[in-house]
Amino acid sequence: MALLVLSLTFHAPAFCAEGEDLRFYWDEGLKLDSADKNFRLRIGGRIQADWAAIAASDGLDSALEAGGQEPIEGFGTEFRRMRINFQGDIYRDVFFKAQIDFAPAFEEGGAVEPKDVYVGYHTGTDLGDVMLGQYFAPFSLEAMTSSNYITFMERSIGIDVMAPSRRMGASLFNGAGERLTWQAGAFSTSEGEPDYDNEDNWFAAGRMTFLPWLEDDGERLAHVGASYAHQFVSGDNEIRYRARPEAHLAPSRLVDTDTLDADGSDLAGLEAALVLGPLSFQAEYVGNWVHRDDGAGDDLYLQSYYAFVSWFLTGEHRVYKSGVFSRVSPNNNFSPQGGMGAWELAVRWSSLDLNSQDVRGGKLQDVTAGVNWYLNPNTRVMLNYVHAMVTDRDSDGVVIDDRESADIVQMRFQVDW
Repeated sequence: MALLVLSLTFHAPAFCAEGEDLRFYWDEGLKLDSADKNFRLRIGGRIQADWAAIAASDGLDSALEAGGQEPIEGFGTEFRRMRINFQGDIYRDVFFKAQIDFAPAFEEGGAVEPKDVYVGYHTGTDLGDVMLGQYFAPFSLEAMTSSNYITFMERSIGIDVMAPSRRMGASLFNGAGERLTWQAGAFSTSEGEPDYDNEDNWFAAGRMTFLPWLEDDGERLAHVGASYAHQFVSGDNEIRYRARPEAHLAPSRLVDTDTLDADGSDLAGLEAALVLGPLSFQAEYVGNWVHRDDGAGDDLYLQSYYAFVSWFLTGEHRVYKSGVFSRVSPNNNFSPQGGMGAWELAVRWSSLDLNSQDVRGGKLQDVTAGVNWYLNPNTRVMLNYVHAMVTDRDSDGVVIDDRESADIVQMRFQVDW
């Protein structure tokens, strides 16, 4: 299967095998359709192979070691993601997806993990579609955009920590054409942070997006959106927020609230993006009100934001679809005969503040510069440089007063279909 996918990715523009009832073909992925379109199957996957080299200031490593954590320096490699998925439609109205990640099995004590696994129904009414299972709860533009299509190797530090990520739940989603989308649902705890150690936890989340400006088939557009999530907690529970720099291979968290006695939290997010042909901008802000248990201290306000700019040197533009960004197709695929693929430059500033009241989880700011080379619609090479700066932390045995820093160079080789 892997050899077939790689061969199709790098070579022929398309293939198609048809019978009386079925059509099997390649269209940026393997697809199987019935003649009447009542049944559709998509066989997809992704391979993301990463390496990183990390150097840290002496003060940062000393502070981490004093707190019993690993120094954040060295060289590492990993399969960030290695997934296979099957999705499609049954009798038009029922849709499904089953996605499995093999990358965690390469870690010590790790195992294969389910990721997006859900079923849904197209109601054909103003209610839109109903979806049940495990998937990303509706919150944040960057969180909802697939890791296949995000501009940098990792999502920004604040979104990675604050956004609910994948959860088990049910939701409704709909929209008015390409300009307006909305999704709302209720979810229990599943994977991702923050992590409550209680099976009775659940939360409600919703997101709405709008395009006030759309021209030239999406080459020029303005996107705005808002998200909200309320987490309900029963009994004695703990919540914790912590973050690495924007490098998954970093072995330690640079900021950490430590465990907090909490009975819930409210998350609110604002997002905006602007695409002007090959030039684009994107930014988000997330505020988090953590409601602590009686006697545990005053309620907390934690916050994060990021902003980035990207530019395609070869003239392509970021592709927008239904409230998120999607696959970029080079104007000319890479070829030894002359095609150079698509080249993108990007710079991002991210900030995460985990200090509030008596909690000193620390402040982390990352500057990330990236170069992306899209050989074709299914293959990408990414190079990121991250400069991470941490200050004002006194938690979990780690004390950092003055600014300490780490520098990271990392690369990803990605194939997705």
